[in-house]
Amino acid sequence: MPAKRFCEYCAQEQPYRSKHCKECERCVRKYDHHCFWVGGCVGELNHRKFWGFLFFQTWHFFMCFSIALSGYDAKTTVSTNIDDQNHVGSVWLSFLTMIVVFIFFTGMLLVYHTYLLLSGQTTWEHSRRDVITYLRIYPTGVMPFYEGIIGNLKRVFLHEGKCVDWELRQPYEIREAQGFNLCENEYYSCC
Repeated sequence: MPAKRFCEYCAQEQPYRSKHCKECERCVRKYDHHCFWVGGCVGELNHRKFWGFLFFQTWHFFMCFSIALSGYDAKTTVSTNIDDQNHVGSVWLSFLTMIVVFIFFTGMLLVYHTYLLLSGQTTWEHSRRDVITYLRIYPTGVMPFYEGIIGNLKRVFLHEGKCVDWELRQPYEIREAQGFNLCENEYYSCC
């Protein structure tokens, strides 16, 4: 098994899936990413809160879109002046465009993080797999921390505030347990 990394900043051995965040100036367990939206790192104990944040933000923008669509009717505008009606219409269209952009970005982040949660990965592991030393022994498509969809969801949403001591299994054991993964395998990767 690959050795655990040593953090020179914190002067300690890092558990698997941990990374030192230079912005937070500390090691984060099950490091996902440093998020400027929440002003800190997304890690093992707050990944569910980050997913909930994305879910409710996306839902909020859909509600704003629905309200914006129902709230504008060019025929019932108070002013009969065509310039006033055009101004209201252009402001409404700008607002609607901005909402669609927000729905797209938060919705795509929600879909991506849902995929990561279901597959037992983090953003760091998924995007930087080739530079993480302990993941190099695994072929593409083998996710060493995958515990099945239900197991992965339990690890994220039902952890009761307790960190896990992640262990690595041999690649052949994981391959037999996981079988063929349609999204990531030795032939191609969807992401």
